[in-house]
Amino acid sequence: MAKLIAWTEEMSVGVAILDEDHKRIMKMINKLHAAMQEGKGRDIMADIIHDLFVYINLHFETEEEMFERTGYEGTSEQKAQHSAMKVKSLELKQSYIASPESIAPIEILLFLKDWWLGHIMHTDKKYAPFLNAHGIR
Repeated sequence: MAKLIAWTEEMSVGVAILDEDHKRIMKMINKLHAAMQEGKGRDIMADIIHDLFVYINLHFETEEEMFERTGYEGTSEQKAQHSAMKVKSLELKQSYIASPESIAPIEILLFLKDWWLGHIMHTDKKYAPFLNAHGIR
């Protein structure tokens, strides 16, 4: 079964732990996609929503700690985007808990794919040279 998104070296931010986080999040997105292709998207939505909510918060904490430690000048932009994603994730989680049928798996899938790819390729790529110059690889 084809993956919705596949990791490429072009996506690397040059920091191993953050690349691994990004790969793990992509695996979760692909897991939902695979389940949807089998007609079982709704069966795993609760787990995917929960796992992503927990994991992205841990990932954002890791990134933000690195930014604070190194004095990264793009910290406020990153934190703003992280905050917006946390709010949206919490809204999706709460909506799903309140009414599982109110959210379609495709809605979650497309939101996650578009947000993560955009965030990695346009925002996260900006910090790579800075963190690398400060010895974080």
